[in-house]
Amino acid sequence: MLLAEVEIRHSRPVAPTRRVALGLSVLPTEPNQWGPVLLGALVAANAPDLDTDSMIDLLELIDDLEDGVSITQPRLRHRFQQDVIGLDRSVHALHSDGDVISFDLDDHALPEVNVLGAVYAAGNLPVQHRTFAFRCIRKALLWKATIDVAFVSFLMGDESAFNRWFVMPTETQAAMRLLGYGPDDRPDPIEIKDRFRERVWAAHPDRGGDAEEMMALSRAKRLLLDAG
Repeated sequence: MLLAEVEIRHSRPVAPTRRVALGLSVLPTEPNQWGPVLLGALVAANAPDLDTDSMIDLLELIDDLEDGVSITQPRLRHRFQQDVIGLDRSVHALHSDGDVISFDLDDHALPEVNVLGAVYAAGNLPVQHRTFAFRCIRKALLWKATIDVAFVSFLMGDESAFNRWFVMPTETQAAMRLLGYGPDDRPDPIEIKDRFRERVWAAHPDRGGDAEEMMALSRAKRLLLDAG
């Protein structure tokens, strides 16, 4: 039984330009959240292959899409468009056979293509389901094991560490310390974004860091920017 499916259209390997678009998809959010789960699986399977600059861009793109702001192009070196004429096709699906859930992820496209398709598809979901979808995507960035039923349980779990809205002063102080600010610093948005890029660059796994540290930095940046 098909639970969810997403079609990503993209430039062919021999094409001189890098384009990505969304095709026909089935991404249910009610009564079950199989659509966001499939998008999370796409991110978990492909994000580990992104380089540092692409990972930084991805974290910022996720924030922008969840907030519904206008997205500058290109992102992750690909331009998002509506026209699908002449583009190649990758289809990813989530199936069930009785109680058994399985993912069928097409791997012939670049990792950037699959990740972009997933986050843009999440941004197209109804606004009342968008927060959960991006929560799944953020959690998927931390997954390091096989994408199976345990992965589904991980995404579906209600973990407060992935709540993007922090209001307690202690959380603000922790975010300031994580980005290297002292209690008397009053960084403006540009400074916060610059400091975030510096710290997340150093935290990339290629430089001895890990995905959890990168996600913590991303949450700290969001907290400070939201606090104004």
